Amino acid sequence: MSGNKKAILDSNVIIDLAKSLVELDFVEQYTELCTSIISYIEVLGYDFGNDIKQKEAIVEWLATLPIENLNLSIANKSIDYRSQKKIKP
Repeated sequence: MSGNKKAILDSNVIIDLAKSLVELDFVEQYTELCTSIISYIEVLGYDFGNDIKQKEAIVEWLATLPIENLNLSIANKSIDYRSQKKIKP
């Protein structure tokens, strides 16, 4: 891998990682991972049902991610990415 590749993980990716719906190699391609305060709130507010171990694991992992301050530049990059990938809201 060349260079520094940073990813700001949104709540859907974090929850899908917890549920093993996204392969770990997806995040391993990045040298730096972080999340936003919005995703942090969404993940911790997510209803994991009776799966206490899954929630505990995700809370523990989420605590290791730095929280990136959002700004207009990041918002615009997110909008561009969403429009290219046709991500559902």
